[in-house]
Amino acid sequence: MHSGKKRSSRASTSRRCSLSREPRHAPKFERFHTAEYADRVQQLSELGHGSIDYGDTPAYPGVYDASSAVVGAALEGLERVMSAECYRTFQPIGGLHHARRGSGAGFCVFNDCGVVIETLRKKYSVKRVAYVDIDVHHGDGLYYPYESDPGLIVADIHEDGMFLYREPAAPKSAARARPAAPSSTFQCSGRGRC
Repeated sequence: MHSGKKRSSRASTSRRCSLSREPRHAPKFERFHTAEYADRVQQLSELGHGSIDYGDTPAYPGVYDASSAVVGAALEGLERVMSAECYRTFQPIGGLHHARRGSGAGFCVFNDCGVVIETLRKKYSVKRVAYVDIDVHHGDGLYYPYESDPGLIVADIHEDGMFLYREPAAPKSAARARPAAPSSTFQCSGRGRC
């Protein structure tokens, strides 16, 4: 025998929300990326060719709009979760974790996860965020900017870099300064080394 309360709770966990095909609002790139970088991507998109980074992220006609749609979908999903319309979102095209604040990398133009993290902080005043990255590659575009940030818990599980994508060296700004607070970072690379 089920109470009415239990039934309504069960029904509310199964509801689904669909994201619109077009973002409802312009992505807020400046929450994670520099304005100069976003402008450069837009210029290369209009030009229709070139390299967004050091060679593996090509520019093509419409790359700015396509990448904006990914960030817009992530922000729309976040908005729906934060308003309790949904409990979670799934964006299979998202997770573009190689893009850095001022450059693209690893075929990632804009870092939708970075924009979402900064939106949680700036718009919703969330103090601590947990970011779990289960992609086979190191999420370097998020790891380095936040590695000494005690307000972000990072769990980055990836292969060891021997195969597939070899990440570029850590930026000079990430010169391994010890964080003021205990690190909230956990990394596990291939072959069971954690």
